[in-house]
Amino acid sequence: MGITGKPQGDGGEADIQRGYAAMGYELLLPDDVLRLSREDLARVAAGVTEVLDEVYLRKRDLSEGRARELAGDVADSRVLLFALLDSDRRVVATTAFTRVQQIVPGIRVSSFEAGRTAKRPGTPPRLAAELLRASFIWAAGNLREIDYLVAHARVARADTGRPYNGGILGRLLGYEFIPTHAVYSNYVAQTVAEPFVWTCAPVNRELWCEGVQRQTIYLPDDAVSRMLGAMLNESLGAQIAYARPEHDHPTGMRLEIRELNGPSPAAESLYMLTTHPMVSRKALAQVPAITLTSGALASAGLSDRIIVEEDIVRKPNSALAVTLLRQQGFDLAGWAPSSYRRGRIALVLTRLGTVPAQSISVASAELSALDGLPAACRFLIYVLSRHPLPIIRTSHGFEAQG
Repeated sequence: MGITGKPQGDGGEADIQRGYAAMGYELLLPDDVLRLSREDLARVAAGVTEVLDEVYLRKRDLSEGRARELAGDVADSRVLLFALLDSDRRVVATTAFTRVQQIVPGIRVSSFEAGRTAKRPGTPPRLAAELLRASFIWAAGNLREIDYLVAHARVARADTGRPYNGGILGRLLGYEFIPTHAVYSNYVAQTVAEPFVWTCAPVNRELWCEGVQRQTIYLPDDAVSRMLGAMLNESLGAQIAYARPEHDHPTGMRLEIRELNGPSPAAESLYMLTTHPMVSRKALAQVPAITLTSGALASAGLSDRIIVEEDIVRKPNSALAVTLLRQQGFDLAGWAPSSYRRGRIALVLTRLGTVPAQSISVASAELSALDGLPAACRFLIYVLSRHPLPIIRTSHGFEAQG
């Protein structure tokens, strides 16, 4: 079994469309959206943008450009759009699959990201539940040529003024998504740094897991690595080998890190550690950092994420690479599917940064959806207990508050 849309019933997307029609709504699947005229597509894209702007409190002065970009992405099949219309042809709920851009041209691993799910405030409760199920049924039948879907779920605790979470992580787990790693990746509504859990759903899960189980993953021998190892074993049956880098490996290893997205005060940066050639990417010996008054290294922005690719992970000196990154302030945050090789995984490490004191809050995580995966729950609770700190600039450097 791979991507599935069956945990809440056995009807196909056509049955879901008929169910919505009986309630006075019309569900447009990606095939339906592509058949729209240019004018109707522009109208639907504007309606989807309006719903997303309203739910996520986005700046409205950018709406027109967002709608135009969305219509273009749909026409070029970069975005596979689902839209639920009411009797006035107004968009009331939406979700989408977005093609993940390859990090390096020519790589054969392919995926779509599931997301942009939102329901117009004031509409009936659970109106979008069947929309989400229809999207995964559609994916199972129409995205067989890709390797997997990925999705990141907001897992912030409910709070006044925070956009509704909707229990999306629990729903993704029900659709055979596997939790992979956790991050504080961006601000929501320009006011809150929120935790996210990333997940993936291989199209052919059995074959993909067989590939992963042929890979040995080397980690340092410590408590955090063993927590991650338990999560990998629970989800994938992966083979883990633990090493003590200071005893088992010679020193002097040089890290050549490739920059994918540089530091930003409002979003995480992204880097990759790999021996694969990446001519178009800036090479760094160390990820840019700031030094707190405590002497600790922190992200120069909101947070840093680094992917240690499978070509490093499958070798014994992977444990040393993780240890060296820890000396730069990084720590293990989980894993991700390899961008280079099907049926292999990479490691993910993060380094937390800062948010402006007094102006941005940091939300705590709610991970009860992971109760059925105790090892994943234990590890990701640990990851999200490390969060960006409010900071002030002093004459001696950067002082974190709290």
